[in-house]
Amino acid sequence: MLLASRAVGDVAGSLFPEEAALVAKAVDKRRREFASGRVLARGLLAALGCPDAPLLRGEDRVPRWPAGVVGSISHTATRAVVAVAHVDDGVRALGVDVEEDVPLDEELRASVLTDRERARLDATPEPERGALAKLVFSAKEAVYKAQYGLSATLLDFHDVEVALLPDVAAFEARLPERVHEVVGRPTLAGTWWREASCVVTAVVVREA
Repeated sequence: MLLASRAVGDVAGSLFPEEAALVAKAVDKRRREFASGRVLARGLLAALGCPDAPLLRGEDRVPRWPAGVVGSISHTATRAVVAVAHVDDGVRALGVDVEEDVPLDEELRASVLTDRERARLDATPEPERGALAKLVFSAKEAVYKAQYGLSATLLDFHDVEVALLPDVAAFEARLPERVHEVVGRPTLAGTWWREASCVVTAVVVREA
């Protein structure tokens, strides 16, 4: 697997015309984010030996990766993160997410956290709770992307339950039963780290 990040910048001029058309009507901020992710992704695909070509998207707005490749793109207003891998290397799906490293608003926590996640959060020191809630939010986003690559199933925040393992910068996510069979396991493991004022989470689904 290859993973890289970069600052979001004005690289829209590096897009293929077919890529630029996807964000032709978007605001400048959206075009910068999209272009930074696509340029970063194409660089990683080149490192895998893929020919330089437009990275388009399907009707579900998910990138259409080259045959035999899985990948994931995420960005904030300031940072883009991309992961790619050959399926021949035993990687079935990938999910990455990047978020600004600021606390998750209190009013959003009920819609993101399950009761057990909230109970675990409430057992931590109050000053840490917002940052931990943001980490759980990001972990769920990475899990959703990874499982969607296999199941094409849309999930809500409460469908996945995340247990953080802060001592080893990792987490474990329990999936809903309706995607167990397709994903091939009831839980997915992930890692997280901080960089450039952001928190990044990643999930790699490998062959059993």
